[in-house]
Amino acid sequence: NGHKDGMEFFDYTFEDHFKTPQPVYLPRQQILEYMMARVTQHGDIFQDVLFNTEVQSVTYDDDLEQFVIVSRDKEGMISTRHFDKCIWASGENGKPNMPKDVTNKLGDFKGQVVHSSAMDKLVGSSSADGKKNKNAVEGKRILLIGDSYSAEDLALQCIKLGAEKIFMTSRKGSGCATSMGAWPHDKVEMLLYSQVAGVKDDGTGKTIVFEELEEDEPV
Repeated sequence: NGHKDGMEFFDYTFEDHFKTPQPVYLPRQQILEYMMARVTQHGDIFQDVLFNTEVQSVTYDDDLEQFVIVSRDKEGMISTRHFDKCIWASGENGKPNMPKDVTNKLGDFKGQVVHSSAMDKLVGSSSADGKKNKNAVEGKRILLIGDSYSAEDLALQCIKLGAEKIFMTSRKGSGCATSMGAWPHDKVEMLLYSQVAGVKDDGTGKTIVFEELEEDEPV
C-alpha cells in the first residue's frame, strides 16, 4: 500500500517491466509480478530457499567451526544443517517491538493484545459445542495503536473480516493512514494526537482511556 517509487529497483524500472508508464499506486499483484521478474531475471534465486520453515535454534560448534541450524518445516519435520556463516535478516519483524510504556498501561486490559506481526494469533469465539464459529475480529471493536502502513493494511483486512468498528491512535497525525480520505463503510475512526493512558476501572476490563496530546508536543 505504498507508492511504487519507494520500491523501484534502480536497474530495472516499472517501465522496463510493463513497457508503459504506470500509476503511482499499483495493485499488489502487479507489484509482486514486478519484483519477481527483477530478482529472477538472472537465474532461480529460490532453488536453495526453504519456505514455510521455522528456525528453532542457532548454535556455533567450536570443534566443527560451523553454525548448527535446527529448523522445522510445515509438516513438523525437524532438520539439522551446518553452515560456515549465518546471517539474521528477518527485518523489522525479527523481534516484534512491544513498547513497555504501552503494555504497562494495558496491563489490566481483559481483551486480546497482539503485535501487528502476530495478528494470526488472535483467537475467535466458539460455539457451545466447542467448534470455532467466528474469526477473531468479526463483530469486534478494535484498537490499532499507530497510524503507519501496517495499521492501514490491518484496518482494511479487519473490515473485510467483518469488524464492527476500528479505532486508530495517531500521536503525531503524520502517518500514511492519517491521510486516508475515506474508509470502507466509514468503519475507521482516527484518534488524532492521542495515546493510550490506561484501562478504566469500570468492571469491564475493556474500556481504554486516552490522553490527548498537543499537535506540536514531542513524542
